[in-house]
This record gives sequence, structure tokens and C-alpha cells, in this order.
Amino acid sequence: MAVPYDVLWAQGNANKRAPTTSELLNGHACGPADPDLEDYLKHQLQQTQNNFALQLTYAASQLGLGYDPAGEDQLYRILQSYADIIKQDMAISVPEDYPTIIDAMNYLSNYRIIEGVTVVISVASNTYNHGDAVIPGHPDGDKILVQGASLPLGMVSAGDFAVTGADASSRNADRITNDAMLRARFPTRIVTSGDAVAVGGNHIRLKNLVFIGDGDSDGLKASEGGSIECENVAVHYYANGMLTDDGGRIDAPYCSVSGCTENGATTSRNGVIVLDNGIASGCTGQGIQASFGGHINFIQGISKGNGSTGVLVSFAGSVQALSSEADANGAIGYSVSNGGIIQAKQSTATANPTIAYFVNGNGTINAIESTATGSATAYKAQESGYIEATSVGGTTTYSPTKNAVGNGNAYIKG
Repeated sequence: MAVPYDVLWAQGNANKRAPTTSELLNGHACGPADPDLEDYLKHQLQQTQNNFALQLTYAASQLGLGYDPAGEDQLYRILQSYADIIKQDMAISVPEDYPTIIDAMNYLSNYRIIEGVTVVISVASNTYNHGDAVIPGHPDGDKILVQGASLPLGMVSAGDFAVTGADASSRNADRITNDAMLRARFPTRIVTSGDAVAVGGNHIRLKNLVFIGDGDSDGLKASEGGSIECENVAVHYYANGMLTDDGGRIDAPYCSVSGCTENGATTSRNGVIVLDNGIASGCTGQGIQASFGGHINFIQGISKGNGSTGVLVSFAGSVQALSSEADANGAIGYSVSNGGIIQAKQSTATANPTIAYFVNGNGTINAIESTATGSATAYKAQESGYIEATSVGGTTTYSPTKNAVGNGNAYIKG
């Protein structure tokens, strides 16, 4: 932090002395008459000025302001900014106080929120059509909770989602069925024709909400270090249900993505999605997809009825899929290529017609204690791919033969 005096006056004078009571009351001779007293007084003056400058610098930094020791308006700008700070818990009601979540967030964009304070935006039971307007994030959005009405039957589970097949006709019919199911289960419904929530590098928390799109835009999006925290949130019929990149993060355990026209949850470029115990159902492409250094936690998650692959990882992406399930997807249960990694220990791949566990091009799958049934080939590796498939159950067909190199230097340890 900058201070007016890097070296205080007479800092090296060990004989500096404080004034006596008499000198404080009656004045005293200064300068050459008593240099030690002179040094003390100047030292104390500069120390006080430095302390004040440090306090201004700290206050400015907390508000994201630069500090200019020569600036005449520095204290004014700090005081003005602190006037625009929410300093105690606040409750906002939609639609009583503001007609939509977006209007409430736009109001909050004028303020910062101090540590330890929570702003709750309570959204009443209803269907809110946001059109192409997007719910934004906030620099202090980790202190903002957008909360719909409580769910009478609790959060939806995998068994609540209809899956009659992974072909286009079946998925379209299932999407309509699941749309009606979600509208019935969630009292607070947000309908959009554009992105639902896009925080950029900011933040927001969501609870007890279903977002329903038109299949063209994305659902929840975070990037550039931004974050979205979800509790009891469902995202239905978007291009991508959840999307992160460039260090963005979505935490959505026990939440769901469904009926998407591209992928359920997808991440790249160091993005992170946490969908533990979550659901990815009936999407056109992949239920779960990570690439280019993105990571998804999908522990005990279920990816089912997706048009292509349950869990797909490529180009140094990674998925933690311990005890997860990939069921009845259009082609493959778990697939890795180009240096990607899936940790799929104790996972289950059921009724994926082509391959249950597939690795290509230096990818890796840990499929220890996994179970594969209903696929033409249970475990397949090629082009330097590697699968660890010890202690597996179900259908045990391998290509190449386990414990032997084949298919272009690939290997399956069994």
C-alpha cells in the first residue's frame, strides 16, 4: 500500500522524546533548542498521516477503487461508494417488489453487499416468461439467493424422467412428457426464449426453480471465474443445459438437465461443473461432456436416454464419475478420446447399444468394479487408449483381448 512517507522523519534517532505535560500546556522551544523533541513531533505527525493513508487505501481496495494519494476526491468517492452498500440482510419479493427476477437483480446491480450479509429474492409460485431477457450475476452474487417456492414433493429424481428411447422421435415425445412433469413439480417456473442465466465473471445462487427454454439458447452459463450455485434446480429444453468455460463454475448437486438439443452439462477451458447425484436425460448429444481441460464431477449421477453418449470426455477434459450410471443412451455409455480421463470406478453402463466403455487416442477410463450389460462390446480401447477393467461384472467382452496390446497399441487391464 502507498503511504506519503516511506521513511519517517528522524526514524533513526533513538533519542526522540515525547513532550512533557508542561510543554503540552505552555508550548516549548523547537528546532535547535531541542532537536530530539522536534524529531519526535515530526515523526508522530508523519506516522499519523501514514496510518490515515493506509486506511483510505484499504477502504478503496474493498470497493475496487484505485487509491491516488494526491487525489482530492479520494475520500469523497469512498464515502459515496459506501453509501451504495447493503449492510444488513435484505428480503425482496417477486412480484410484489419487482415484477421479475431480472428487475430485482437490476436493482441490486446499483449496490455492493458486505461480508456476512444475505439478500434473498423470494419468487412466488407462478410461471414467469422472461422472453429473451437474461438473469445476470452480481459481483457479490454469492450473497444473493434467488429462491422459488418450496417443492411439495421434493426434488425430482431420475425415475421421474420418462425415457422411451434414445432416437429423435422418442426423445421429442419424452421432452414433452418431462416438460409437463417439471411444471407440475416446480411451483416457480421460469420460461425463456434466450439464455436463462448468464453470470459471466459474476455470481448468483439459485434454489427451487425450473428453467424451461425453447431449445435454441443455453440454460445456465458461467465463465471467467464466475459461479452459479444451485439447490433443487431443473433445466429443461435448452441447447446446452449447463455450460461453463474459462474458469467458470456451476455447483448443482442433485439437480437435473434434460431435453437439451445439444448437450446436458458441458464444460471446457478449465470450467467446472459439479453435478454429483444429478441427472442428464434425453439430450440430443451427450448427457455429460468435458473437453479442453474442463472438469465435471458426476459422482453417483445418472445419464440416460441421450441421443449419443452418456458421458463423453476429450482433449484433456476429465470427469469424476464414481458409482455413476450411463443407461439407454443412443450409442455409448462412457467414451474418452485425445487424452481425456474418466474415473468410472463402480459405475454401471446398461443398454447402450454399441459400446459400454470406449477409449480412443490416449484416453483413459478407470472402470474398476464396473458393470456393463446390453452393449455389443462391453470394453473397447484403440489407438493407445487404456481401460482398467479389473473386478468387473455383467457382460465381459473386450476389444482388444484383456491384458494384451491391440487395436493400435491399446490395452485393457482385466
